[in-house]
Amino acid sequence: MKAIVFILTLLPITLVLPLTACTGGGTVTETAKVTQTATQTQTITVTETQTVTATTLTGEPKPIEIISVLGPLQPINPGGPIVEITLRNVAAEPIISLTATLELGRPFEFTFDVSPSNPLLPDESISSRQTLIGGGFGGNIFYPLRVELVFQNQPNCVYTYIKQVQITEPPTE
Repeated sequence: MKAIVFILTLLPITLVLPLTACTGGGTVTETAKVTQTATQTQTITVTETQTVTATTLTGEPKPIEIISVLGPLQPINPGGPIVEITLRNVAAEPIISLTATLELGRPFEFTFDVSPSNPLLPDESISSRQTLIGGGFGGNIFYPLRVELVFQNQPNCVYTYIKQVQITEPPTE
């Protein structure tokens, strides 16, 4: 909530304050309508209505490089295989939110430990592991991996794209 003080001398006015919008996306605004009958000072509370704009990235290069999708990892779990996804930020901007959803007949979402206070900086890599309860996969098969990210300089924009990946066995130690 924002408190804004106005001295009003006009009849009904509309205040429109632009917020950050995705490049090529829709406009994100917050609005408040003010009605006045005489010259007076009013404090108006503007509630923010933020629209998160999703932009599907097409073409190359993508802001995230998929380093590896490894599985099954040790220890072997009878409930489902353990898979690890490693991603690298190849964009020039820090990333403050990052998820990857692996589709194996049903979706398995991998959440990465990034936030506004802990961004994934350019050229840094990050991994996430998950036990795919009830999930399975085959060798030499490609699966869709949906990547969703938010850049630090555009916190109201979610960028998404899908890449086909192969789950490979980890190297023997």
